Amino acid sequence: MSIFKTYINATLINIVLISVSLSNSGGPSANVANNAPSYNNCTQCHSGSANTSGGAVSIDGLPSSGYIPGESYSLTVKVSGAHSRGYGFQMASQVGNDNAGSFSLGSSAQNSELNGNRVQHSSRTVSGEWIVDWLAPSSDVGDITFSVSGLATGGSSGYSGDDVYTADLVVPASTPQETDLFISEYIERSSGSYKAIEIYNPSGSAIDLSGYTIKQAAGGAGWGFHPTNGEVSGFIYPLTGSIASGDVYVLAADQASGLEAVVDIALGYPSVCHFAGDDAVGLFYNDELIDVIGVPSVDPGSSWDVAGVSGATEDHRLVRKPAVTSGNTDWAISAGTNTENSEWVVDNISSYGPSDFLVTLGSHVIAGGENLPPIVNAGGNQTVPYGSTVTLDGSSSADPDGTITTYLWTQTSGQTVSLSSTNTAAVTFTAPSIVDSLSFTLQVTDDDGASSSEAIYVKTAAPSPIFFSEYAEGGSGYNKYLEIYNSSNADVDLSEYAILGNGNGGSFNDTLSFEANTVLASEEVYVIAHAEADPIILAQADKIIANPFNNPADDPDSYIVSFNGNDARAIAKIEGTSYNVVDIIGTLSDPGNGWDVAGVSNGTKDHTLVRKLSVQNGNPNWEASSGTNIENSEWEVKDDLDWTNIGCHSAECVSATGPEITSIVASPLFVTNQSEIEVSVSITTENNSIDENSVVIKFGTNNQLVNEAEMGLDGGNIYIGAITAQQGNTLLQFRVHAKDISGVEGQSDLVEVLVANSTPNQIADLHSSQSTDEIVTIKGIVTIGGSGLLYPTQTRAYIQDASGRGLQLFDFELIDGINRGDELEVVGYSGYNFSTFQIKDFSFRKLSDGNDLPNPVELSAAEANSPDYEGTLIAVTGNITSISQIGSDGNNYSIDNQTSVVIWNSTGVNVTGLVEGYRGRFVGVGSKYQDTYQLLVAYDNDISGVVSVDLNDVIANEFSLLPAYPNPFNPVTNISFVVDRSSEILLNIFNINGNLVQEFDSKVYDSGLHNIQWDASSLSSGMYFIHLINGDNRYTQKVMLMK
Repeated sequence: MSIFKTYINATLINIVLISVSLSNSGGPSANVANNAPSYNNCTQCHSGSANTSGGAVSIDGLPSSGYIPGESYSLTVKVSGAHSRGYGFQMASQVGNDNAGSFSLGSSAQNSELNGNRVQHSSRTVSGEWIVDWLAPSSDVGDITFSVSGLATGGSSGYSGDDVYTADLVVPASTPQETDLFISEYIERSSGSYKAIEIYNPSGSAIDLSGYTIKQAAGGAGWGFHPTNGEVSGFIYPLTGSIASGDVYVLAADQASGLEAVVDIALGYPSVCHFAGDDAVGLFYNDELIDVIGVPSVDPGSSWDVAGVSGATEDHRLVRKPAVTSGNTDWAISAGTNTENSEWVVDNISSYGPSDFLVTLGSHVIAGGENLPPIVNAGGNQTVPYGSTVTLDGSSSADPDGTITTYLWTQTSGQTVSLSSTNTAAVTFTAPSIVDSLSFTLQVTDDDGASSSEAIYVKTAAPSPIFFSEYAEGGSGYNKYLEIYNSSNADVDLSEYAILGNGNGGSFNDTLSFEANTVLASEEVYVIAHAEADPIILAQADKIIANPFNNPADDPDSYIVSFNGNDARAIAKIEGTSYNVVDIIGTLSDPGNGWDVAGVSNGTKDHTLVRKLSVQNGNPNWEASSGTNIENSEWEVKDDLDWTNIGCHSAECVSATGPEITSIVASPLFVTNQSEIEVSVSITTENNSIDENSVVIKFGTNNQLVNEAEMGLDGGNIYIGAITAQQGNTLLQFRVHAKDISGVEGQSDLVEVLVANSTPNQIADLHSSQSTDEIVTIKGIVTIGGSGLLYPTQTRAYIQDASGRGLQLFDFELIDGINRGDELEVVGYSGYNFSTFQIKDFSFRKLSDGNDLPNPVELSAAEANSPDYEGTLIAVTGNITSISQIGSDGNNYSIDNQTSVVIWNSTGVNVTGLVEGYRGRFVGVGSKYQDTYQLLVAYDNDISGVVSVDLNDVIANEFSLLPAYPNPFNPVTNISFVVDRSSEILLNIFNINGNLVQEFDSKVYDSGLHNIQWDASSLSSGMYFIHLINGDNRYTQKVMLMK
């Protein structure tokens, strides 16, 4: 026992001595331990040569790109070596023999001290690391050498047995990064998504774009944010690469086709290039703003004014003037208030094509550089009425690096007209009174002699009989409507026209289209009203549009009647892909609160406008239409909330009213080419009797009601008549006409009836021909019913015929009476909604119900990914490999990572058992959404679990445990077993250590195949063992959980 105590005491003494020796070993007292010029290193006191044994000394934190004068850096000195009893160091920073910069000890410094101009250990450490701060000189002093000497002690009390390491690191001064890039061009045009930002390098050398960022602040939000969507990652874009001296870097929206030759990076939505006129765009360096267009966190309405041009950041190009050589973070100063004090040249680009943008985009000129040609703007193409006064205005032309000195107008085609001048910015002429297309060229020349030309055309057209007859902008609530009048003596299909609209100036960005065969009868009106208007207005409305601010997704055209007094509305004739304006209220410029009409200030705000009865045609020239006084205006300005004339626009409809024809009934409800159509109506008059010989049905197709059928009195005020059987797969149209005994005629609303063909089309043939907008007849069995199963508020049913193919029956409303197993005969319009082939606007009749469904086509998951099964009943067997939610509306189940099963919540299908690893057979209709094929499942009994063995091989004459599936699994697998006779089964799960992790309740199972799902979500990945016990029979199976 005494020997043991002596040994322990001796050991403790040695440990204490070593500790004392290390803790008391302070840093060197003089300049003898650094490796700088004129000094020695640690070998001056410690034995041995430097850098001869394994180990090293290093400095972390030195700026790799050079020091920035006056900048502070945190440095870490590290020493490592074969001897590890204790470490020390000394370090200096010098230029030649002179000190450079200064060391200090920050909050992270430990076991270190300052020694004159040096830093060193204050006590040796066993970690071999010290953290110190170094402040760079206040100016560029050239290359600085950091000399450091490190020591690894062997642990003796003297200086022998130690290792010494040295290092010299040279750090140059940082080359200052130029920060004088600026935005040289900005393009914003919604049509065609022509949106681009050009950045210019005015310095004398290339600039590394690292550290530069473009940011967007949308609609009054801050940088990188959208006012409703919050933070948007695409609204901050770090730049990469470099810009050569005098060169530009162009960013553009990826939809801006035709600009590829000059675009350096095309960005997909959302991005810093997907901006509108009211979105600010900034150029940043090291997160500091250095140039800006617009003001973040400020919503200007639709755009900012620039150089005195209203709405200049929308549908305009801004080019930085040559005299500007740096960015400007003060937008008010940069934008200016007129052409003289603004930094920008503003160019209206509403009618530009790609080649027009390329005149300036992709290059920039500063003062003293090569002359840029002027930017010519002849004012855009026009469509004008016969005999009207036409103005050609080139005053928006501009020269980006000087001034325009001359204008020259030349007529190049069409009936010769007399221009008021040829050498002024704006000229006028009188339009010919024939249909013609006149072409003109404007050439502008700048003060350096460079010229640019642009051609425009002016079309003359017969005045349109379709025009606005009334307009109301009620100041109280939503009492807003547009009334359209047909002044011709023939019916007009409004689907050939569209209503266009804008907001607060700018190009038209709202379009209201009419459905096919929306017929406006001769001398009748069509009223479009806001859904929250007064009941007096709604009673006269033909189309009511919901408030877009409550539910904009429900009605994409809904802003047409959500206008204010400064929002323009126009009627346009659709000609191919073009919209030719035939009548307009307002202009494309923002008037402030409203436009003056007939000398009334802000006549389009808080007023009702009624077109004078003397006006019989539209007028695309608002200045001429609105006039300057009561005499020359086409409008009468009524007080706010005066709707006396709504629903009528002729002297006749006010003074005399013909018979009223209502309660129109056509039978049968489902009409075929073998059906005679019986028509009954109710006809009443205010004072006079009906001329019974005048009551006829006028019918036909394509708005040509050229056939007549007589009607007779059936009793009271009810008249009946019949239309003979019509051709199948057509749209029958008819009206009932009647006169009173004084000769005043009345007519019914237009009635349209789809006529089915007694020989139905084959759905397979319709798929093959890609039938679109044809009236077709089909007959088949409903495979998915239409009672809101696939969409709670719409009809999206599926039907399949004997050809083995199916399609969708679609309607925006829920249609009753379409149930699974029904045999239907259907007539409607064929077509595609994206990739879904469907029949819409259909009528049907039920032939029978409770029919057997077509046998589904059995397919693998990969085989289901084919357009050959669009709309067709198919079955896919496979494992659920992943599950994703479709918003809050349903789930998407990936089957074997090959195809998808989609189950909408509206189907009511129980999906609680559909987990990853579930193997099943899924029956549904093949479909495709965007680029993804999917199986639409709508019924519980269309999903059945299966095992991964051939069930035909399972014979219940012995007890057996089948292979688990899937295996490996995550986190659910299926355990299947066969029981040969009714018996008690015990099932337990053990981990690889033999611990019981899951115990299933023991129970009696009948003879046959059984399946148990095991959910191991609470367990970690690894090997597990399934133990199945039936009396003396015991089975064990290995499974692998892989998370």
